[in-house]
Amino acid sequence: MYKKQQKIIVYAQGYNSSWAGASYSIVTLQQDFTYISDVLASLRSEFCINTQKIYATGFSLGAALVDLIACDSTLSAQFAAFAPHSGSYYQENNSSHTCTPSRSPEPILFIAGGEDSNVPYDGGVGEGGLLPGVQTVVDRWVTRNKCTQITEAQFSNNDVQHWSWQCQGYQNITQLWKVDDMDHQWASLTQDLTSLAVSGKVSKIEASVLINAFFDMWELDIEAAAVTTMTGTAGMASESGVLLSTTQGTTTALAVLATMTMSGGNGTATTSILGGGSGGGAGNTSASTSAPVPRPTAGSSAATSNVVGLQSSIICVVVAVLLGLL
Repeated sequence: MYKKQQKIIVYAQGYNSSWAGASYSIVTLQQDFTYISDVLASLRSEFCINTQKIYATGFSLGAALVDLIACDSTLSAQFAAFAPHSGSYYQENNSSHTCTPSRSPEPILFIAGGEDSNVPYDGGVGEGGLLPGVQTVVDRWVTRNKCTQITEAQFSNNDVQHWSWQCQGYQNITQLWKVDDMDHQWASLTQDLTSLAVSGKVSKIEASVLINAFFDMWELDIEAAAVTTMTGTAGMASESGVLLSTTQGTTTALAVLATMTMSGGNGTATTSILGGGSGGGAGNTSASTSAPVPRPTAGSSAATSNVVGLQSSIICVVVAVLLGLL
């Protein structure tokens, strides 16, 4: 039977529309962590949640919070993968900042713009303090994940650069997408509020597609997850037109992603789309991802359920938490 998935996006909004870490932040990091933990607890109490598949992505200061969650030994243990986009990583420049992920390697994908006017790619003074360079932050994760081999690729006349690392035997578990001419906006092939607020130009990649495909590669029980190979053109535009687009092209919040997984046989599912705010155009994906494979139950020769850790008759959800931007 073909495995069907739906994803629930939960938008968590920070106090006074911001998160901890910047000079203008009102709450502490521990208060933000408590809030996110409470959101997860509420979801578990109200829904049948597949706790193996909880993800976090965010934009700007929301992305910085994703980075901090990934660094926390307790809270990171509740998320399968992370995807910070155009992050204001103020805390990474704090001498007292410590990063103790719950596991290594930890799946993380970065997206950044080379012409970001709010969060300079090479670092500098931001609205909320001194910012490290994006490459500095990524390099720290390469070290934390004990990565070795790296694959580099360029697209769109070298305006889009992609780095992907192999870490402790896991391919593509640490990644960076850089769009050279992109400002402080959600990467989308169509206009949205974030692009209109800055340059007015659309991006050359579709972040929602790339992030969703990355999330589909991982679950907390990393050894049970099928490794997905993403084509270099996924989520990108080319001279011949859009190769991948999204039904909801803009995401201006950090979110916990919940995926409803219906039981059935193993199979290959086309990449589903990460929802967001307004904008975006309908489209199909030409890349596919192998459905995460749970460990076979005792006495069986193959996995009998597509719901990790649950009997095949149960329908549960995978949750993704999205946190607000700024």
